[in-house]
Amino acid sequence: MIKTQKTKQNHNNKGKLIPGNLITLKITAIGYNNIGINEFSYGIPVLVPNTKLGDIVQVKVLKKDTIKNIAIAKLVKMIKTKKVKQINSKLPTLTPGTSLTITINKLGPNSTGIADLPNSYNNVNKIVVKKPSLKVGDIFPVEVTRIKKGYAFALLNPQNKISESSTIESNIDSAPKQDINAFNFSAAKPFLFKGLQGTAAGTKYTLVLPKKAKRYLKHIVFKLANTQNILFVKPSLGAKLGDKVQIQITKSISDLNYVILIANIVQYNQISTTEKNAIVRTNLRQMLKSGMHYGEKAIKCNARMKNYVWTRKKINKSSSAAGISLVSGTPLIKKGRNIINLLKTRRCLTKALTQLTKYAVKGKTFLFVGTKKAASGLISRAALFSKKAFFVNTRWLGGMLTNWKTILKSILKIRPILKEKQIVIKDILEKRQNIKTRLIQKALLLRKKSKLMLKKGKQLLQMLQSNQTNNTALIQTNAFPAAAQQLQVQSSKILNIKRKEFLSKGILLLEKQKQLSLKKRDVILQSTVLKSKAISLTNTYRQLLNNLILSRKKLRELKALLIISQELQVFKQQAKDSNTNLYLVSYNKYQSLLDQTMGAKNFVISNPPKEILNKMVSLIKTLKNSQTNNLKLKAVDQTKTLLLTQLLSKFNLFVPNIKENINNLQTSIKTQKTSLTKILLLLNKVKNQMGYYLTLKNKLMVELLKIKQTLQLERNIIRVLRRKLKQISAQKRLIKFLPKLRYLPTPAYKIEQTARFLMKRFVDPKMKYPMDLIYDEKLRRQNNRKKKWQRLEKYLGGISNMTKLKEKQIRNNVAIIIGQQEEMNAVRECKKLGIKMFHVVDTNCNPGFADHFIPANDDARNSIKFILGKFLTRIRLAQKLKISFKKTLRKNLKNKKAGR
Repeated sequence: MIKTQKTKQNHNNKGKLIPGNLITLKITAIGYNNIGINEFSYGIPVLVPNTKLGDIVQVKVLKKDTIKNIAIAKLVKMIKTKKVKQINSKLPTLTPGTSLTITINKLGPNSTGIADLPNSYNNVNKIVVKKPSLKVGDIFPVEVTRIKKGYAFALLNPQNKISESSTIESNIDSAPKQDINAFNFSAAKPFLFKGLQGTAAGTKYTLVLPKKAKRYLKHIVFKLANTQNILFVKPSLGAKLGDKVQIQITKSISDLNYVILIANIVQYNQISTTEKNAIVRTNLRQMLKSGMHYGEKAIKCNARMKNYVWTRKKINKSSSAAGISLVSGTPLIKKGRNIINLLKTRRCLTKALTQLTKYAVKGKTFLFVGTKKAASGLISRAALFSKKAFFVNTRWLGGMLTNWKTILKSILKIRPILKEKQIVIKDILEKRQNIKTRLIQKALLLRKKSKLMLKKGKQLLQMLQSNQTNNTALIQTNAFPAAAQQLQVQSSKILNIKRKEFLSKGILLLEKQKQLSLKKRDVILQSTVLKSKAISLTNTYRQLLNNLILSRKKLRELKALLIISQELQVFKQQAKDSNTNLYLVSYNKYQSLLDQTMGAKNFVISNPPKEILNKMVSLIKTLKNSQTNNLKLKAVDQTKTLLLTQLLSKFNLFVPNIKENINNLQTSIKTQKTSLTKILLLLNKVKNQMGYYLTLKNKLMVELLKIKQTLQLERNIIRVLRRKLKQISAQKRLIKFLPKLRYLPTPAYKIEQTARFLMKRFVDPKMKYPMDLIYDEKLRRQNNRKKKWQRLEKYLGGISNMTKLKEKQIRNNVAIIIGQQEEMNAVRECKKLGIKMFHVVDTNCNPGFADHFIPANDDARNSIKFILGKFLTRIRLAQKLKISFKKTLRKNLKNKKAGR
């Protein structure tokens, strides 16, 4: 890849590229005839002769060609010279214009090829060539066009171009043996290619494709009028024969008897000629309505305006053989006035509008000038709505632009008053506009509604007529209204009968619904009673269960104690049999003996644990108020003496009581079990009843839902019937009201006229603000100053905002002048400052003073309004486009920053 670097220069050091300015440049390339080129400093190449590559020079700008996008400059001073490092001084230097044969070694971007030149020249190593469908290894001759540091640019040799286009030539030669003239090329319109000079590749032309043109392969072929040029056009963009297109010549071959041009379609205007003509006609009608065609008196006509006036043809009868000759050029005069050619005004207007949009997009400000009575009000309004604009509509003071400093002082005196006045006017205008829009909207709504009503009325009448034709009894046209009434009465009767039927059905369903709802309430009450009963039964069941568990527990304990007492009896019997002495001791002595005999042999029978002792004590307390207790005995060593507590020994006495208690408990358990079984049976019964009530309730709910649905359906049907009855009544009223309705749908322009009339008559008188109050508040009783300030405001109020602009910005203004004869001072001042001007020019004006002019009537209010309206729409559209474009740019920048 070959890298190209743009020379970065500071904006402050770099002067503007204007003819006559001195600027400093660096020569970055060399072209034909050793002309130095600066490529990147100003966006367009600057050509400086007698310079070398790398030189930094001071030059004077001679010419700036905007069409070719180049600038020509003259060398003034050599600031710095740079010797280019030569690779090998013995080798020759490559200069622009030399032709070479190269081989492509590498492919670059945008269908470019790079060819290496090792040990060929002392200043260049590589050559860059642009050619479509390049391949590595291609060999072809080239011509060097530009030399840069270390590399050069080249183009294909013109001879090679002819060889490339040999395919088309061969196709032409290989056609059937006929002369090229045998194609019968239809001639194009001669004015399209009048004096065809530029046949080089890249040139563009606009032409109409002939309808009788022949096709050859994929091209449309035709011969140009009065030339030896044959054009091969490749159809694209959906263009057809007879369409107006813009073509670009890609190749030209001049070896044959004919000059063969090959072109592609670049642009295609899809609007047909009929549509174009229709647009032109509508524009001309609007212009005629606004009275733009009326000129000044024929005596006052300017010589330069004769081209824009209608002329008529006179017939002269002569004594020659022909006898008749036409003489043209005499202007058409009506009532002593010239008539302006509106076709030419339309052309001038379109050109002016395109230029005006360009200025508006660039962000230029506009100065509207027009002191005529017809133009003054319109100009102030146009300036107000175009936002970035100023106006003079009373009198152009001498030196208003050229002697700006003195006028600025007088503007500063009245500036606070102007600000207050502007605020007041703005509020009034906004209110007025809102009221006007509301009025028009309401009127348009009424219009729409009335149109709809009329349509409905027509449909109704058609329907009634069709019904009338079906009825044999009502065929006569005189009996039509009576027939319509009879049909409406019959339909209303049928609908009323149906409505009554549905109402009776609905009443029956409502009664049924009430009965079912009462049943549902009874079921719910019974189910609640059963629920309370079930709750009480469950509570008793739980109590009985708890008692049963406790009694069973007691029974187990008593049985355990009975077993212990039986074991004690067995132990005592064993002691008797073995002649062992048993001693009964109280509990306190028993404890003291235990403490004394800790180390000796065990001869004491130990007491059972505390839990069993407590149970034994509790049992004894329940039976009697005595103190005995017993326990499981452990095996003790066989000694002659044994100690036993009195509690254990006396516990055997309560064995019969324990047995009685056990029997009692067993009987109580049996009774509890029987009661539990009874309660369970009752609970099951309650459960079954509850289930039955639930099923009943669900059935009732389903029936109620069905009734509800049917009621809703019937209600909807009744509503529909009611609506139909209302429609019939409305139709009756409409038929009566139809004759009056036809006056309501007025056209839109009449609605606007009525809105304006209402605004002038009723709204505007109430909205007037006494402007003298502003002066009185500031000045109080100084009458002379008040008059002076009023005069200043009258003359300079429109340009008061120009104080914010600098002198250079004032020169960049665009002036729109209406009535050239009255505003000659303004024209001269604008010319002196170099301000671009748009003039509305009448027949007594000179169009040479204007940059862009529109020949039209400058006295009629409607014509001025038409032109200013067109200007305003273009300005506002351009301003909106600029704002939207800026917004999109900002969004893109934000997105890029976010992406980074």
